[in-house]
Amino acid sequence: VAGNAPLATAPMVAATTTTAATPARWPDKKIVSQGKALGYDIDVFACESGGAASRTRAQQLAERLALQSSQTGKIAHADLGRVRLRWLSAAQEASGGYPAGRNQVQADDDRSEERIAEALALLAGEATGQSFSAGRSASGTDFYLSVFACGP
Repeated sequence: VAGNAPLATAPMVAATTTTAATPARWPDKKIVSQGKALGYDIDVFACESGGAASRTRAQQLAERLALQSSQTGKIAHADLGRVRLRWLSAAQEASGGYPAGRNQVQADDDRSEERIAEALALLAGEATGQSFSAGRSASGTDFYLSVFACGP
């Protein structure tokens, strides 16, 4: 019995620390999967405007992408890079340039990224049970896609 006491204490301390550090959102950019160094990086955004449902959808998709990364390392025949969970405040979302109130994958105007965005939208739908569309990003970021879980 005495040998089990340290094991019971350690997880309780870790759980308490984690809970205090992340009350309702991630502290910043939370890396979920490192992926391949030369792969397509994907940021999955939870939106403050979407509340707890948005956080849940973003987490579900990020976990699915991490699994995909560890199993095949690919999406739409392209290498997966880093996958991160990110937070989009209501103020940022309202400032424009974001798919306010929608679930959307954004890719550059590039056929390779468009194929990945379409595959990612399907994967997001499977992972979350919600519909995601593929859209255009105006940011011009090569080898990077954004997913916004902002819909109701």
